[in-house]
Amino acid sequence: MTSRACTIDVTNDLDELARVQTAIQNFSRSNALDDQAQHTLLLVVEELFVNIVRHGYEQAAADTVTIGISVMDDGRLRLEIHDQSEPFDVSKPPPSPEEVSLEDMKVGGLGVFLVHQLARQISWERRDGINRTQVVLDGI
Repeated sequence: MTSRACTIDVTNDLDELARVQTAIQNFSRSNALDDQAQHTLLLVVEELFVNIVRHGYEQAAADTVTIGISVMDDGRLRLEIHDQSEPFDVSKPPPSPEEVSLEDMKVGGLGVFLVHQLARQISWERRDGINRTQVVLDGI
């Protein structure tokens, strides 16, 4: 039976990225995602997770980052990431690299720009101290 959803809880440590990637690869195989959809999903999750870990915590406080992936009824993919890092609204598109020099681009700017190029929809809210990011991607 195919699992149409996957959730993984990891600590806010870059060493956890390998576990996240393995979970995504297993989910992709289980749901017969094509190579492009899997690649896009891996890239978006990596960009967002690395930004959270590198820039979201002022101190090395341990936290749990929850990453959920599901296949929507129309075949698109829904990615949800919940964390307690500093508030950062990833739904606001940063300037394109053509508009700002690389030296002047803000932290997270290039990766977030790439996520915006790949996503169909991005939403973010902070509720009860938790960042709740949702990204919709093309899927199956």
